[in-house]
Amino acid sequence: MTKRRLIIWLVSFWIIAVLGFVGYMESVKLYWQILIVKVEPVDPRDLLRWDYVTLGFPFSRPDIDIPSSGSLYAEFTKWTDNRLIKINWYTTNMPSSGVAIRWDIINWRLDYWIEKFFVPETRWLEIENAIRTKNVEAEIAIDKSWRSIIKNILIDWVVWKP
Repeated sequence: MTKRRLIIWLVSFWIIAVLGFVGYMESVKLYWQILIVKVEPVDPRDLLRWDYVTLGFPFSRPDIDIPSSGSLYAEFTKWTDNRLIKINWYTTNMPSSGVAIRWDIINWRLDYWIEKFFVPETRWLEIENAIRTKNVEAEIAIDKSWRSIIKNILIDWVVWKP
């Protein structure tokens, strides 16, 4: 393979990767369900990864027996403005409708991939203080397989711009 072909392949790969990522994020905005959930105060600074804060949610710690592996789903009821009303139940069976968030269970440990949120290094203290003193909510996008990502952080009902 010549040097020119290698460069063309590398540039093509990165263009496809970036377009794929942009397409994925646009699908989040257009097709995923939105759930707005109050952020609960926890020890927010992740000491191993300085640019991340740890967020707690009402459904973060289920009060049920957790299997050793598999998936666990938290099913919700929400208002028409997408705010969480209540947690209906936790189940190991994938819900067919409604609103739910999926956890992956690995050795009795729950991971649902939205507790860690990236914050620029100079802005983490701002979000830490807001969690303690203001109304902080997370706008969570949920897909059809009940996977979730944080779309926005709302501080006093305004989208926080990091």
